[in-house]
Amino acid sequence: MGKTYFIKSLIRKKLEVQPWLNVYHLDTKHRGDYSSADGAMYIGTPPPAFKDGGHKVVWQPYEDDQKAYSKFFLDILNAGQPALVNIDETVNMRFGAADNIPRGLKILYTQGRLPGIHIIAGTQEHARAPRQAHSQAWNVVVFNLTNPYDESSMLNTLRLKERGQKNLNLKKMQFYFIRPDVDDAGVLYNSVQEFIPKVI
Repeated sequence: MGKTYFIKSLIRKKLEVQPWLNVYHLDTKHRGDYSSADGAMYIGTPPPAFKDGGHKVVWQPYEDDQKAYSKFFLDILNAGQPALVNIDETVNMRFGAADNIPRGLKILYTQGRLPGIHIIAGTQEHARAPRQAHSQAWNVVVFNLTNPYDESSMLNTLRLKERGQKNLNLKKMQFYFIRPDVDDAGVLYNSVQEFIPKVI
């Protein structure tokens, strides 16, 4: 199981509980993970923000354009509708330094919770992800990592290193979950099916 499968499963369950949520998938990788089954497809040009609820869209931009990304995020915020914004690969939101991300995304991170907008920030390269993806995270899910730096950093985030754990040692379907502002340490889950009923 990978992050895309996990995110899609999470979103499906969220929509069962809150069908009025809008879902925006920002798919910068174009590797076939997202299709019209996940929402109306917009290729190249960013989609408009929805003025009412219950819509799904997939945006696949041709290139990483900081200004276009910023407008996309600000439009979602200004629409004021509860939403899930799924950034499939947050590394592509970083333009140079770790804190140089689209201005609209910075504002969405800090102001989006009030109208009920939540960001799902996925990445396979934790070390290169924007700083805000870590500092603003209310929930963190960690799958197996091969990069030693990433693994060490995530063990710290999960508060497992201080308990003497040196590796994640996760099997195929397993992952750790932590709410950094609440939990003492990350909790191991064996599957997304085990996880979802406990958090939604």
